[in-house]
Amino acid sequence: MIFFTGIVNAQSYFTAAGLRAGNVLALTVNQRVAQHTSLEFLMGEQLTQKVSFATVMVKQHQNVLIGRGINIYMGAGGQWSWKNKADTTISEFGAVLLAGAEVTFGRLNLSWDFRPLIRFGDRDQNFYPETAFSFRYIFIKKDPFKKKKEPFWNKWFKKK
Repeated sequence: MIFFTGIVNAQSYFTAAGLRAGNVLALTVNQRVAQHTSLEFLMGEQLTQKVSFATVMVKQHQNVLIGRGINIYMGAGGQWSWKNKADTTISEFGAVLLAGAEVTFGRLNLSWDFRPLIRFGDRDQNFYPETAFSFRYIFIKKDPFKKKKEPFWNKWFKKK
């Protein structure tokens, strides 16, 4: 366990992108926007209903007491779905909720979540529960805009 403490960090990234697979297949981009908050963008297809979608969600992350290696999150957002039928395109909007867990190994981020969708349209099924795994590569590991703090003694020993 001591070995993994140094290489496993929860939400220790700024920008990550990859693939989401479950009862959907989608591209996922996760961008941290605040210390424990990120935006996630999804674009893909619900495999069982052959419906394409684009989703934007805000996620709030929290470290678990087990250690820094496991992170849980929850969030909400909106989704636009569309399906091409013959000569027309059927499109509708919906709201998504989200709860899941993630872990980061070096530059690989793995997550699992439950994401129920509530569609606002006139369909037979307006509630669509979804679960999936996401595999993301971390492009930017740390916040590029954050200034590093210098130790206070560096001010005392600066060369003049």
